[in-house]
Amino acid sequence: MTRRNFLKLGAAASLSGGFYGCAPCAAGFPPNLAMPVFYGYKEYVINVHNNQNPIPIARVFYPTIDGTPPGAAILTDCEQFPLVLLIHGDCPGVDPYIQWIYFAGQLARAGYVVAVTAAGGFLATGDPSELADLQRAHDYMRNSWEYRATLMPSPNTAVAGHSFGGTAAAELAGVLPLKAFVGLSGTFGQVTGSLSVQALLANIRVPSLFLWNHNDDPWVDAEMYRPDEPLAGQMWSFVGAPKHGVVFANGAHADYLLPGTSGGCGQGDCNLVRPLAVDLTTTFLTKYLPPQGAGAIPQSVPDSLFVRPQDLPPPPNNGFYAGAYLGGLASSKQVSDRPDPEKQPCFEQLFWETSASQSTTYLIPA
Repeated sequence: MTRRNFLKLGAAASLSGGFYGCAPCAAGFPPNLAMPVFYGYKEYVINVHNNQNPIPIARVFYPTIDGTPPGAAILTDCEQFPLVLLIHGDCPGVDPYIQWIYFAGQLARAGYVVAVTAAGGFLATGDPSELADLQRAHDYMRNSWEYRATLMPSPNTAVAGHSFGGTAAAELAGVLPLKAFVGLSGTFGQVTGSLSVQALLANIRVPSLFLWNHNDDPWVDAEMYRPDEPLAGQMWSFVGAPKHGVVFANGAHADYLLPGTSGGCGQGDCNLVRPLAVDLTTTFLTKYLPPQGAGAIPQSVPDSLFVRPQDLPPPPNNGFYAGAYLGGLASSKQVSDRPDPEKQPCFEQLFWETSASQSTTYLIPA
């Protein structure tokens, strides 16, 4: 979509309370893709195992206009926010809350409440008991979290999982009421026990986004599809439409994490992978699971998911809250032909299958 069409859509939406609808919250507008705010977070400790050692079930990230993230005041009296459960993988090193602070924080800026669960890092096996902690995390957020009134009602939930956590997220998708699923280099090909890969991915009956690379992800069975070697990646065919794929040509398995926090998991040399991963996740969620105050914005997200902030209507308050937002997409441009890896070592392939279209495009640094 061109900037001119975006601005036309924004003008029409503003008249009906879409882009710049009046909101009583402290920001003066509902945070969303076109109108980001800051993010805050807070850790929650509850006794999920009924023992003497309570464990943190989640660090929860949320929209705020406070300038200091730890303990910042969540935006209340706004339009409600969707819930995202983010399940970490098995990358040892630092606390997963620290690993995912950039990713979760960026989603929160666009109007999402993101719970980074303490449970995670395990392969799905088909044993229902292994999902107990994750289900408790979801139920806690929905029924007991102190700001549960800020959440859009179920099933306005997405589950995102990285690596081993991607398999747990896919298994959880067969249990929880969801509207969207995100797999971040999910190692679906490694599932064990009584659960087959096809049965696992069949749990995903909502719009889905899968991200992976062709470098180290094939070694951990996280490569969903490869056009030149279709038998090497059949998992894409096990998922129903609408579905979206992002392949990072020079990415690595742990590029989604904060730099220097990945432990033994690899991180690559393309500095656009991390911001693009969260940017495309943001546009995907906006398309299929928008915040309540998003108005007409979801209809403006194309099937390619490529939306640059410079093509959006200007954010309110002269962009005061919009700094360093959607930086990966802002620094990229689309091309129709596959780039030469020797000339463009840092490029991404986007492809999708929806009821409206089935196609592919590429992103290179602008």
